[in-house]
Parts: sequence; C-alpha cells; structure tokens
Amino acid sequence: MTEMTLDLREAAQFLNVNPRRAEGEAMKRLFVILMLCWLPALAEAEPWYFEAAAGPAHHYRYHSEGDNYWRTDAYPGESYDMDSLAWRLGVGTKLSGGWSKWSVTASWLNLGRNSIRNGRGVSDDDYDSNEHRCLRNCDRVYRVDLTGKAKGPEFALRRDFDNGLYARGGLFLWLSEVRGTIQDPTGYVHPYYERKEMLAPFLGAGYRYEWLFVEATGYQALGSGFPLSKRIVSVMGGIQVPF
Repeated sequence: MTEMTLDLREAAQFLNVNPRRAEGEAMKRLFVILMLCWLPALAEAEPWYFEAAAGPAHHYRYHSEGDNYWRTDAYPGESYDMDSLAWRLGVGTKLSGGWSKWSVTASWLNLGRNSIRNGRGVSDDDYDSNEHRCLRNCDRVYRVDLTGKAKGPEFALRRDFDNGLYARGGLFLWLSEVRGTIQDPTGYVHPYYERKEMLAPFLGAGYRYEWLFVEATGYQALGSGFPLSKRIVSVMGGIQVPF
C-alpha cells in the first residue's frame, strides 16, 4: 500500500516517520506572507469584533476512490469514523472606504477528528491495486488502527451582500496529526505518529442576521503526507459580537 506501505522494509519507514520539515516550514512562511499582504487594507478598518462558531464537520477519506491506502479492497472489514464536531474562535474587523462590504477574521479552527479501525492489507509488492486482489504472501496481513486530527490558524476574507447573505474564503494552515498503531504479520504492534503542516484554501457561504450567522465551508488541503483526510466540509452556527 503507498499508501499503506506494508512490506517489512517500508514498514520501517512508516514506523520512523518524521515530519517533512522543509515543506512544513515553507507552508508556514507562505501563510505568513499572504497574511501580511492584507495589512494595508486593515489600516482602514473599523472597530473590531469577536466571533465564535461550532457545528458538524465531515472528513472525506483521502484517496477514497482508490485502493491500497490504509486498507485494501481484498481485505474488507475496516470501519471509518469521518464525522466530528468543529469549532472556531476568532477576532476580526469590518473594513471601511472602498472595502466597506468586506471583513477579515483571524481564527483558531479545530475541525475535529477522524479515524480508521481494522484497516488491513498486504505489502505493495504482494498486491494488485488494479485488480483488487492479493498476488502472494496473502497470509502476511498488516492491521492499522489510526486517529487523525485537523486544527490550526485560519485567515478569512468575507464579502457581505445586502440581503444578509455572504461569501467567505481564505487560507487555513492545516496542522494534521495521525496517531495509532500498526500490527505487523508477526503480531507485533508498532506505534505510529505523523505530524504534517498543509496549506488549505477554503470557500464558503452563509447567512447573517444581526449578531447571529450560519454558514457552510469546504476545505481542501495541499501537500504530501499520509493523513486520513485532506478534504473537509463543515456547517457552523455562531455569534459575532463587536467590541
């Protein structure tokens, strides 16, 4: 599995995963640079506001249409939990002048958890992902139990319309964590941990009535790694209080 990477040679690589620091640092620097680009607009800002929101989020399985990623079609029986509670806390401001219909918000976003239990398969060399069948050593099965997290800072730009509707978009620095165990064919259980920074553009829309709002947003992560999900859709209700 590449994916699942399950021969003994590749298992060793799995079991000693270190974050790809160079790529992660590049994502962080790009995020900061893009945030700094909005400083001239903030110079014309009106009074600030506090924002809080929460609601359900659905995590779409990474490579959900493919075979051989954390599980295989030839060894069914795994279970996924890809629904979670998401929440966001932030501070923002409505712009003035020619940007009077626009707002910017900086938040801490937690999109919750996802998990796979009893994901099973053999090594890449022993599996045909096109035919969805084991070729050899079919009794040498690996088993994975993993839990993933998605959280990090979010920077959003919102455009209000006269009827209460609004559109929002921006960037989320997705701090992905995957933790759990991989059981090799001998029955030995190895701990697994990966931490990865991914830049995730997002788009959404919502409706606002005075201080209250409800919205739906889709996030798509960029970059490499082995997360359980790289695409999440959340629906949140919240409150925005000026100060």
